[in-house]
Amino acid sequence: MPNVKCLLWITCSLGVAVEVLFQLLPWALGLISRVDVLLTRTLFWYFGHALVYFWLLPAYMAWYVIVPKIIGAKIFSDSLARLSFILFLLFSFPVGLHHQLTEPGIDGFWKFIQVTLTFFVIIPSLMTAFSLFATFELRGRELGAKGVLGWFKKLPWGDSRFLLPFIGMVAFIPGGAGGIVNASHQMNQLVHNTIWVTGHFHLTVATAVVLTFFGVAFWLIPHLTGRVLTPVLNKMGIYVGVLWAIGMAIMSGSMHIAGLLGAPRRSDYSEYGGAQQAIDWIPYSIAQAVGGTILFVAIILITYMVIQLAFFAPKGHEEFPVAEAAPGAQKTPAILENFKLWGVIVAALIIFAYTMPIIEILRNSPLGTTGFTPW
Repeated sequence: MPNVKCLLWITCSLGVAVEVLFQLLPWALGLISRVDVLLTRTLFWYFGHALVYFWLLPAYMAWYVIVPKIIGAKIFSDSLARLSFILFLLFSFPVGLHHQLTEPGIDGFWKFIQVTLTFFVIIPSLMTAFSLFATFELRGRELGAKGVLGWFKKLPWGDSRFLLPFIGMVAFIPGGAGGIVNASHQMNQLVHNTIWVTGHFHLTVATAVVLTFFGVAFWLIPHLTGRVLTPVLNKMGIYVGVLWAIGMAIMSGSMHIAGLLGAPRRSDYSEYGGAQQAIDWIPYSIAQAVGGTILFVAIILITYMVIQLAFFAPKGHEEFPVAEAAPGAQKTPAILENFKLWGVIVAALIIFAYTMPIIEILRNSPLGTTGFTPW
């Protein structure tokens, strides 16, 4: 998993490195008078989409490897976990054009190709959901659960190290569904550059990832500082998770609704000339403020917890939880660890998805904007 993450970061950074070194930096230094706007945006989004997985994949690592140990379970399938990360590696790069669906100058065929490849990212997400809930059910059955959903009651809901990542997993379901909307050519026309997109990221990154990181912090910080998570701090962690879920549901939900009503993602204006449409957004802006206030309370609590766990909690030993594969599981196929092979496939997908669009951009898109002072 760390190998995939490192490959992802190195590969995606190439796009923004080319953009900065050969376009933006010479432009800022006055070495060139203009830059190719479409080319720089394309290079950025080659980097920008994969960048999101740089935050998300550590959360996936925690879900696959840490959470099962916390609940006393085994990893449902080591091979499935490795395969899901390989698929994220393959389909994180040849998909950047789905961020540029409304931009002229890029052939619609290549937008369609990259939108199609984007939907392949859904597969490892569904695999992860299957693997995690299979792990939860098996553990619940081990603890004597009966009935179809009896295992659900057996999960350690009083353990903040589990509860917060679990809330993050649940939040990722509507977040992922919103991502499908964003990447769909027709539906994207409605929500593009609206505050819907901001609400989407508040579910995927600011909830799924952040709450998972909080849950990890509850054992990692005391593990590093030689302290323990006390029952009081554990209960406070549960309050953090509940407050975060409530606040984000209000804030992100109102962002999604306001986006559907046309509220922009960003703007230079606050009153929009008194337009009635903008007045209709005000209740949802107030709701966003209410949700944000609840989130701020949660931030204060988590800040207090971090300080306590780092400096003031009782001395002791906090385990670094790493789950093991289930006994009797089949050996992981060697091909899933052949990173030379997967690196070649990644390169082939990138070349396939970007060669012709970049050639067309260089051929048809003249150098654009001159320098300007942004203040």
